[in-house]
Order: sequence, then C-alpha cells, then structure tokens
Amino acid sequence: MLKLCKHCGKQFSAAFGNELYCDDFCRTYKYLIKRKGNQKKVCVVCGKQFYSHQTKCKFCSTACHDKFHDSKVYITILCAQCGNPFKTSTRKKKYCTKNCYRVAKSIREAAGRTK
Repeated sequence: MLKLCKHCGKQFSAAFGNELYCDDFCRTYKYLIKRKGNQKKVCVVCGKQFYSHQTKCKFCSTACHDKFHDSKVYITILCAQCGNPFKTSTRKKKYCTKNCYRVAKSIREAAGRTK
C-alpha cells in the first residue's frame, strides 16, 4: 500500500495500514523538535536542516561528518624542533609529535623563557 509520509510528504510503501512515516528519522522527528533545548540547524556539508540540543553541532549525520573531515586540505610543515616535515590541517601546529613539543619546552624552560 502506497502512503504519503506525514513529516516529509514522500511517498512510501507501507507494510501495515497504520504507518504514518517513511523512515526512522521522520518517525522520531516530532520528538526531536519537542525536546527541551533543541535548536534548528543547517548541515555544513549537505545543507539539510536538522535539530540538535548541542550548541557546536555542525553535521546532520555521521556520513556528513566523515565526508567533511575526509575532504580537509592538509599542508606540510617542518617541525620547529627536529626539522622533519609533517602534515597538518592547521597552520597553528609547530611540532610533529608530543615528544618534540616536550623537548622544545624543556629547552625553553632551561633558558628561562617560559610563558
């Protein structure tokens, strides 16, 4: 039996006559918007609207999260301590490993120039 989804309006094949929604997302949608603190957001990858109670949430799904992080541009920087090249997605990093960071920090402390 073909029915129209009560939430999105998409036509779907209903196994039983009392089904109102096409999938789990549409079925739980009414509970998501009633939940205290939920905010309407837009996914930065696909542009789909979604609800989340987390203030920093940017993605509507795990698939969009993975697609975003897989598409990051990585640059090669030389380590400030050992001089070895390493890849990073931000220009803020100076050291290739925590060990190089610790060595550089101990050298700064020995020189009396700690922050």
